[in-house]
Amino acid sequence: ERSRGLGDVYKRQVDTEGPLVELVQPEDEGYISCDSTEVIFRFYDISGTDFVGTIVQFGEESFAYPDGMESFGDTLLIFPLTSSFSDGDSVYISVSGFSDIAGNPGASRGWWLRFDLSPPEITSLIPAPGSVSSRTYQPIGVVATDSLSGIDVDSVLFVVDGDEFTGCFVIGDTLYFYPDSFGVAFHDGDTVSVCVSVPDRGRICPPNVADTCWSFLVNQEGPSVELITPPDHSIISCQNIPVELLITDENGVIPESIVVVFNEDTFCFPSPELSFSDTVLTVDYPEDFSDTNRLFVVSAYDSIGNPLGDIIRFEFCLLYTSPSPRDLSTSRMPS
Repeated sequence: ERSRGLGDVYKRQVDTEGPLVELVQPEDEGYISCDSTEVIFRFYDISGTDFVGTIVQFGEESFAYPDGMESFGDTLLIFPLTSSFSDGDSVYISVSGFSDIAGNPGASRGWWLRFDLSPPEITSLIPAPGSVSSRTYQPIGVVATDSLSGIDVDSVLFVVDGDEFTGCFVIGDTLYFYPDSFGVAFHDGDTVSVCVSVPDRGRICPPNVADTCWSFLVNQEGPSVELITPPDHSIISCQNIPVELLITDENGVIPESIVVVFNEDTFCFPSPELSFSDTVLTVDYPEDFSDTNRLFVVSAYDSIGNPLGDIIRFEFCLLYTSPSPRDLSTSRMPS
C-alpha cells in the first residue's frame, strides 16, 4: 500500500502538463486545393485528452465540441469545413479549451488555412506553336507561374510524340524538357506533338492542373544555290558583267551569313561588291575577269540556323578576242 501510494504521488507529479496539439491536415501553412474538406488535429498527452470544453475558432465563428466535430479516441479531432471559399482566401483557425484526463489544460494553438483553387497560368510555349526548328535536340518548355501554392515541378508531365516524361529542368519561370537527357532526337521533316501538364502544390484534394498541347516542325535542310548568269561552265565574251546567283530556302536566307570567294578574293556582307534582293545575290566583281573564273559559295544560313551543306563551286570562261582581218578574208567564199 505504501508503494502504491508513492506510485500515485509519482504519477501526479509527472502528469502536470496539458495536451499538445498539432495540425495534421492540411499541412501547417500549406494550401488547400478544394473548398470543402476536413481539418484534422492530433493531440498528445500521456493521460489522454478530454475534448469536453474544446472550442474551435474558425474565422469569426466559434464551435464548441462536439458541434459538427468527430473524435477518434483521445487523439484525433476532425473539424469539417462547410463554408464556401474563393481562390486566394486565407482563414485563421484555432483550437482551445481542451485538457487532459487529469485536468491539466492544454495551450491553445492557431494556424492559417490558405486556399488555392485555380491552376497555374501558362503564358508562353517553347518553341512557339507551328514554328520551325533546325535542332536535333530542340528544348521544349513552358513559362508557367502560380502565385499561391506554387508549381510542383517534380510532377510536371511532358508528353512528346506520345511518350511520357515526368519532371523538368527549371530556369526562372520556365519549365524545360531537354530531349537529349531522355534519349530523344528529332529529324528533318518531323512534326513533333507536345502536351504538358503543370500541377500546383495544393493539397488534400487533387492539385489544380494546367494542360496545354501544341506542335512544331523540324527542318534541317540548308539553303540551295544556283548560278543564274553567266551559266555554270559557260563561255562569255565580255568583261565585268554582274554575276548573279539564286539562293533559296523555305525559311528565308540571312544575307549576313553569305560568304563568296571569286577567284582569289573573298566577299561578305556588308561588302559593296555584294547585294541581296529577295533570293538573288549579285556579285559586282571589281577586277577584270580571268580566262577561267571560279566562284565559290562558302557560307549561307537560313533563318532557323541551317547551314549550306557543302561548298558550292561554279566556273565560267572568258573568250575575249576578235577575228582578225586575215581571218575574215580567209573565211570568205570564192566569188
